This record gives sequence, structure tokens and C-alpha cells, in this order.
Amino acid sequence: MFRPPALQYCLESSVHPGSGAGVAALWAGGRFQPVGRRVFQAGFTQDRLWLRAVVVNSLSRRARFVWSLYSFVDSATLFVQPGGRGIPRYAAGTNCRLVAARRPFAARPHCLPFWLEPHERAVLYLAVDNHTGAYYLPTRFASAEGFMVHEYNLLFTSNWSWLLGLFLSSVLLNLLLYFLLHDPIHLWYAAYVLFGTWFLIMEDGLDGGLLSQRAYALGWQLGQYGVMLLAMACGLRIMALFLRLRQGWPRLWWLSIGLSVGAATYVLAYALFYQEALQAGPQVLAMLNGGREAMLWLLLLGGCFIVFTVWAKGRKPQRQLARLYGLTYFFFFAGASNFLLNHTGWFNIHLVEPNALAWGLTLELLTLSGLLTVRFRNSQRQNAELRLRQAHERAAASHRLIAAQEHEKQALLAQKNETLEHEVNQRTQELQHSLTDLRATQAQLIQKEKMASLGELTAGIAHEMQNPLNFVNNFAEVSTELLADLKEAQAAGDAAEVTALADDIHQNLAKIHQHGQRAAGIVRGMLEHSQTRAGERRSTDLNRLCDEYLHLAYQGLRAKDESFTAELSTDYLADLPEVLVVSTDVGRVLLNLFANAFYAVRQRQQAGNEGYQAQVRVRTLVLHQQVQIQVTDNGMGMTPEVQAKIFQPFFTTKPPGEGTGLGLSLSHDIIAQGHGGTLTVESRPGAGATFTVSLPLNGLA
Repeated sequence: MFRPPALQYCLESSVHPGSGAGVAALWAGGRFQPVGRRVFQAGFTQDRLWLRAVVVNSLSRRARFVWSLYSFVDSATLFVQPGGRGIPRYAAGTNCRLVAARRPFAARPHCLPFWLEPHERAVLYLAVDNHTGAYYLPTRFASAEGFMVHEYNLLFTSNWSWLLGLFLSSVLLNLLLYFLLHDPIHLWYAAYVLFGTWFLIMEDGLDGGLLSQRAYALGWQLGQYGVMLLAMACGLRIMALFLRLRQGWPRLWWLSIGLSVGAATYVLAYALFYQEALQAGPQVLAMLNGGREAMLWLLLLGGCFIVFTVWAKGRKPQRQLARLYGLTYFFFFAGASNFLLNHTGWFNIHLVEPNALAWGLTLELLTLSGLLTVRFRNSQRQNAELRLRQAHERAAASHRLIAAQEHEKQALLAQKNETLEHEVNQRTQELQHSLTDLRATQAQLIQKEKMASLGELTAGIAHEMQNPLNFVNNFAEVSTELLADLKEAQAAGDAAEVTALADDIHQNLAKIHQHGQRAAGIVRGMLEHSQTRAGERRSTDLNRLCDEYLHLAYQGLRAKDESFTAELSTDYLADLPEVLVVSTDVGRVLLNLFANAFYAVRQRQQAGNEGYQAQVRVRTLVLHQQVQIQVTDNGMGMTPEVQAKIFQPFFTTKPPGEGTGLGLSLSHDIIAQGHGGTLTVESRPGAGATFTVSLPLNGLA
């Protein structure tokens, strides 16, 4: 359907804005060269990068595709050159700071969509500006549907599912330990893992789906590498507390504080002055980004210096702590170094999924958790020894013993209360998780129902288009044969035969034009519906809307089962007034009602009733200041018990796998809540059913 194309690239100065005419001149001048690596990397440069690809839509329908980047850059702009001719035209543009609602394609910040006609060949040019100077660009081409499936499966195909679970459970555990022990190392550790996880899901584009829009916007206001700086600043605080720098290494203690505060200050300054730097020009922005890169390496190497100094010059207990912590820091240092060297253009090594930093953080988390567990046990042992000494002291005097016992009772009572509160909080969290899972399942089912409606509509359009296209193809083939006969008659000098053949060709061309106009009318009607913006009310001819979706639903079912036939009957009120509605939403309701009607008569038809003729009737009328649409079938009908539940969410009479139980529920919500109307049903078993849509003449009632 859509094969990944070969890529070519070139670099140009970013002083002038990129344009379609400019890149066409670069291609004509032979500036492009092939990309020879699995993950493209252009090294460290301030120039603009152009990527070129030739794509072909092998589908027999117009389709939407996306070109996505899996590494964040300052901006990306897509130009399309249909057929490889003319000046490439602008198709889409984006940058990493756009929230999902403002992106050209909501799934990722750097995901640029474009349309291709059936069997169309086009040349794509992608302009990438990255003022950090590093071009490390994993990229992917896919259809819009295929891309969304890939994003949905990303959590399960890249080890992200259990890695995120491990990270977040570690955060919750250390927050709990902090509230129980009041040891700040656990609070810093929770913040360290939280910021590290935040950075990683930003790197793989999961933050747009996992975080709220406010949290997403905050992350990109701070900057992706700003979030990493905050994580490394928290990591230095953990290192300082674990190695007890404050007790024996005051200079290293203040060095760690200075690096942490400097990192946090730079992140805040970056968030405040980014827009001014962007307006000042690429050189100023490159300096701001370069300072951030330098700060990352300064913190990373500063941690190495602190650990090495304590290990080399400390006493035996301190050296033991430095060796233990050095092992954990090695995993983070190796993963972060590989990640940063890739993204700054020095290396092109990508050995593990999702990335080396995620695995380095995971291994560090596991080892550091073990060290903190040992530290926790030592603290418990020291506390136990302290309590034992206090007990011996209290034995010396009876009044001190009584006071201590009372204190113990109060402490036990507080501990029980804390345990009970923790259990209540844990149960509340479990209920909240269950509610979240339920809502997610409901959203998936609603999406499935929408995609089912889209499939019905698509099949109907395809079947409607097939008839005029068959006529065009057949008359064109016959005309080709007649032209060959015309040449032979002309060569033989048979004027009468030439005239007759010319008349036949003229008639065939008229037929081709007639059926071409019919196909163009179908496409034009669909485009008129697709151009209406979502949620916009427009004055709509309901007779026309009913007729279009009746035939689309019928042809959609015929595309699945050619043996199915039904008698279609329409009774449209000639002077039916137009109504202000969202035509796409009402069309979805009509498509659902027609599909259910055809399903009912098809079930009765397959039951083998002798002499049965499937019939579906549509009627429009005005009654009590309302426009009514009545959809009647002579199918199986419904019992009163089924009618009472027919509009309830997830209720369906279809076999498992053939329906979600949401079609009529969503249709009822669209008519009742979205348009102030009503959707009712009348039916008897064996006598068919009539669904009535009532809409107020003046929009919402």
C-alpha cells in the first residue's frame, strides 16, 4: 500500500527561510545525496537540513499519510511536489512546543500529514531547523491509520509498558518511605525518577497521550532537555545525601548544591527567555541551547568527579559508600552518555529499545533501590539500638518508665492511624485506577463504533463510484477498437464506413462524458460534506441528506453481500424547510438507522420466509413545529422488553463481534443533547420497526 521510500538529503544556510522554490533549485543543482544509515544523522551543524523522498499511493482511493520524526527539533516544514513537476507547495509545518490541539497531526509534535490521490506519485521535501546543532533523526512514513496503530502499540512493543510501571511504582514507594521516615533522600529519589520518566516519555512522544494538556505544555515550556536537567539536579542531591558529603566533604557538598541550583536556574531562565531568543535569531537560540547542552555535560561529569574524589581520598567507610554508589551511577552515566552523544552528533549507536537512557535509568533504579533498602535497614537497626538504650535509662527511675510507656502507647496509636489511612488511600487509588480503565474502555468502544460507521460510508461511496467508472472504462475500450477500425477504413478509402465509425466514437465519448460527470457529482457531494468543520451548524436539506445516506448504506451492505437486495421507498415532503444542524452528525445518525434497518430485513430474508420481499421506507414531514424523519423496515421487529433498552449504552441484539451496542446510544445523544430533538422507536415482533427522528425547525429547542 505504501512502501518506505529511499531518502536523500542536503544542507543549506538557515539565514534565509526555506521555501519550495529554494529547495527545487537545490535539487536542480545536484546538492542532494543519499542517506546510507538506518538512523539518519547529519552531525553537528547550524545549517538547515532538507530531506527528499519520492512516494507513491498504490491505493485506488485518496488517502492521508504522515511523515514523522522521532527526535525533537525546533521546527519542521513539509513541501509536496505532485508528480515531481512544478514548484513544491507548502503542506504542513510544526514545532516541538505545539500542544496536541494546535498540531497538524495530534499524535506527535513532529508528525506532518499529506494527502495523495489514487496512484499519485509525489516528491516530498522536509525542511528541518534544529538550533541545538545536532541532527539525529529517526524517521518513519506511514498511512494515518497505520501510524495511529503504531502509536497505540508503542507501549507494548518497546518495553515501555513494564518500564513505566517500574518507574512509577518506585516513585510511589519512595514517597511513602519519605512520609514514614522523613528522610529527604527518598523525596529527592522520587523527584529524580519522576523527572527522568517525564523526559523519556517526551523523547518517545508518549507525553501527548499520557499527560494532560497542562502538564504537556509545562514540559515543553521547560524544554525536553530542561526536564532532564532537573532529573540530574535531583540525582546530585541523592548522591550528596548518600555519600554524606555535608559531614566530611563541605566543598563537595557546596559543589553539588551549586550544580543543582545552577541547573534549576538555567531551566527557569530557558523557559522565560526562549521566545525572545527565538525572535532574536538562530544564533541567539543556538547559544541558549548550547548552554543547556553544556550544563547537561557539566552535571554528568560533576557527578563522576564527586564519586571519584570520595573514593580516592575518603576513609574506608566513605570509600565503601563511594564504590557502592559508583556502581549505580555507572549505569546512568553510560546510558545518558550514549543518549547525549547520539543526539549531539558524535555517535550513531542505537542498540536497545526504547533507548539507552531508559535502560540506564532502569538499572540504576534497581541497584540504587537495593542500596536505599540497605540504608533503610541500617537506620532501623540504629533506631532499635537507640530505643534499647532509652529503655535501660527509663528503668533507672519509675516515673521516667511510666512516661515512656505512655509515650509508646501514643506512638502505637499514631502508627495504627497512619496504617489505616494508608490502606484507605491505597483502596481509593485502586478505585480511581479502575474508573480510569473503565473510561478508557468506553472510549475505545466509542472509537470502534465511529470506525464501523466510517467503514459503512466508505463501502457505499466505493460501490456508488464503481458503476460510472465501469461505463467510462468500457466505452473507452470500445472507442479504442473503433479508432483502429477507423484507421483501416480511412486507409481503404471507405468514406461511408469512416463516417459511421466517427459517429459511433462521438456517441461513446458522449457516454464517457455523461458517466464522468456522474462520478464527479458523487465526489463533489462527498467533498461538500467533508469540508464542513466539526461541530458547525449549517442550514441543511434533510431530503437530500436522507437520500445520500440511504443509498450509501445500501451500497455499503451490497459491497459486503452482493446477494442482498431490498426495495427502497422514499416519501419526501416536497417543500420541506431546511434545518440548522451539524450535517455530519445527523448523517452518522441516519447511516446508523439505515444500517440497522438493512440488517433487520437481511436477517428476516436469511431466515427463508417464503414470498418475503425486503423493504426499507424513508419519509419526511413537518409536525408540531418539528421536522420528522421516519425510517421503516419490514424486518424481524422487537419485543417491548428490547424496545425499553434499545437506547441504553452497550445493549445490542446482534451476535458477539458484530456490534458494540453504542450506535443507537450515540445517535440518541446526538439528536437529544446535540440538537434538542428526539429519537423514538415503534415496533412489534414480526412486523418491522419505525425509528422517528424529530428536529426543531429553529435549531435547538
